[in-house]
Amino acid sequence: MGSEDLSLCSPRNRRGRPGMSRRNLTIIFGTILVLILFLEALSWTGLPAPLGPIYARIDLSRCSNGVAVPSPQLNAGLVEDCVALLGIRRRLVDLSGRLNWHESVSIKRWQGVVVTGDKQGRRVTALLLPRLSLGGVISPKIGRLSALEVLNLGGNFLLWGGIPRELVKLGKLRSLDLSWCFLRGEIPTELARLPLLEVLHLGGNNLSGEVPSALANLTILRELSLESNNLTGEIPVELGRLKSLELLILGNNRFRGGIPVELGGLSQLRILSLDHNGLTGEIPRELGRLTNLEELSLQINQLTGEIPEELGSLSRLERLNLTDNQLSGNIPAALGHLSELVSLSLTRNEITGPIPPELGRLTKLRALALSNNRLSGAIPPDPVRLPHLRVLHLSNNQFSGCLPYPTHIINDDDLPQLRIPYCE
Repeated sequence: MGSEDLSLCSPRNRRGRPGMSRRNLTIIFGTILVLILFLEALSWTGLPAPLGPIYARIDLSRCSNGVAVPSPQLNAGLVEDCVALLGIRRRLVDLSGRLNWHESVSIKRWQGVVVTGDKQGRRVTALLLPRLSLGGVISPKIGRLSALEVLNLGGNFLLWGGIPRELVKLGKLRSLDLSWCFLRGEIPTELARLPLLEVLHLGGNNLSGEVPSALANLTILRELSLESNNLTGEIPVELGRLKSLELLILGNNRFRGGIPVELGGLSQLRILSLDHNGLTGEIPRELGRLTNLEELSLQINQLTGEIPEELGSLSRLERLNLTDNQLSGNIPAALGHLSELVSLSLTRNEITGPIPPELGRLTKLRALALSNNRLSGAIPPDPVRLPHLRVLHLSNNQFSGCLPYPTHIINDDDLPQLRIPYCE
């Protein structure tokens, strides 16, 4: 390459023309990345159907070489798992370069693969591949890992396609995490036939359709997380049969209808998040029976009616968020019984009446947001002077009188908007 050629790589060539801009470089590298993804995906997923048996025989030979699976004659089950994993690998795009699934490496050292058991009965029992920048699709061959107990592919945002129905074959599966990928389609009803499933995380995808009511058959399910999808319809009342459920997160979907009163029977529930939907009707009083609840998030819906006094019975509640609804009536004085409460947000509703002085009993409260309502009367001093309060939103109400001086610094710019003087 001559000097004239070399000058083209500099910020400016000899004729004074601008060199390649950062924007152009971004476009070029982005195009190259998309091309690599396309070509690799084509090479792994675009194989003609007749080649399937050929690859199966090749994979069996690779897994029986004595390296990938030691003593293959004594570990037939692990050989089968190895063959399945190589078939799964063929449908994946590995941008991180960390997926070392190869016949020259012992399966016990394969990235994310957990092998348990004795020398004569080893099997793959867990597949832990979160946030590895994996792309492609989840192969139906995943259903051949018959001893699998834990499957975690969460955070691989380039995984596309649907959730394989073959997962129903994993009768020992206890935990399934496919959250924050780019999966689409409906939630397979077949998942309801996994009798040992305790954790089901499918949030952060592009799943559509309704939540299968058959999921209520997962009688020992502890965690159900379906947030940030495009799920529609009503929240199935059948979910009230999941008596072991501790976490139910359905926020940021397109659910309509009311909150099922049956959810009040989930006595083990610690977190209930139904925010960012189109839910209507009143907040069920039955939710006051959730005595183990630590977080209740119902913000950004279309809920109406009054805040149930029964919520004051949630003795372990730490966070209550009812912001951006159409709630009316007074703030129940019973909320003053929530001794563990750290955050209370009732902003942007149609709540009237005074601030209950009983809120001054919430000694652990750090954030109190009551702005953009129709509250009136004098502001009681005790809630303003709570020892740990750091955020106080009271603006856009109809308060009268004066604002009690806080006993410490509150880091917020909302108070000057009250347009009422401090008390002398």
